[in-house]
Amino acid sequence: MARTNVAPRIDPPSGTSLHAFGFTLPASDGGRPSFVVSGAGDLHDQSELRPEAIVGGDSSWDESGVERASVVLDEIQARLAGLGVRWPD
Repeated sequence: MARTNVAPRIDPPSGTSLHAFGFTLPASDGGRPSFVVSGAGDLHDQSELRPEAIVGGDSSWDESGVERASVVLDEIQARLAGLGVRWPD
């Protein structure tokens, strides 16, 4: 499970930030790939971690949902390709 839109209530960061970690174990199913794909996929520029960079901005989901979903799916596809895996994996 991976989430990127979580903000702590206690001692929150002073600005926008992104932190991730992973924990791995040897594969127990004969080597099938295991991976997590996440991280601010709904940004115009994946390196720009600012609310203003979110696709659709302040628009409602009804107004920007199709565009947001398209950008997220394209980004996930690129990340999967970078890992050498596909959607069925």
